[in-house]
Amino acid sequence: MAREYFPAYHSYLEAMEELTDAEKGRLFTACLLYSKTGEAPQLSGNERYLFPAFRSQIDRDNEEYAKKCAKNRKNGELGGKRTGANGSERGRTPPERLPNAPQEKGKEEGKEKGKGKGEEEGDGGYPLPPTSAAADVLADYLNRVNPSASQRSLDELRGYAESMGADVCRRAIDIALDSKKANWPYIRAILRDKQARGVRCLADWDTLEAEHRTPATGGRTDWAALAARMDAEEGTK
Repeated sequence: MAREYFPAYHSYLEAMEELTDAEKGRLFTACLLYSKTGEAPQLSGNERYLFPAFRSQIDRDNEEYAKKCAKNRKNGELGGKRTGANGSERGRTPPERLPNAPQEKGKEEGKEKGKGKGEEEGDGGYPLPPTSAAADVLADYLNRVNPSASQRSLDELRGYAESMGADVCRRAIDIALDSKKANWPYIRAILRDKQARGVRCLADWDTLEAEHRTPATGGRTDWAALAARMDAEEGTK
């Protein structure tokens, strides 16, 4: 059963800072319509650059919600009650004989053990919404590289933005544009290479370039060849 709402996160406020009130209204309306019908409306203003990130989050939240509903249905089927003529429950073990009744301590320990995962996913086990930095990068990519980018490429770009920062992703986009190679495989090759070499921020990238710069190469990398090699490696997996 579809729910009658979609979660809206506080991080959206920062992501929408550069939008006008009218653009914010159209974006929020688009999210409501998409949440209700599953169809993405046509947008023409600046809100169209943020909508894919919001849509992706709605999809993730709906997936988690569906999983929880399925789990609750299963639990309900297993724990359904049958009432006898005198109002007592039938087919159920009396409380004092429940084999796993004293579990409060175990439950608390389980919460502590699972705290790290919960902190990563957000309250209630839901994935965290896109950060402002990630939303900005997605908007930049849609604006400058590919307005009709696939959801998979946007999800991958979001991951890089959240792990290495918006500035690193923007530099990769700038390199692709300067090289006349404005496509996702090329940009992804740059980001993968930097991530594999320990880059976590723009300062790390600058340090890495300085260490490997030589008079002959000037620190340049053949990103097109690297992108082709990475795509070939993916095809063999």
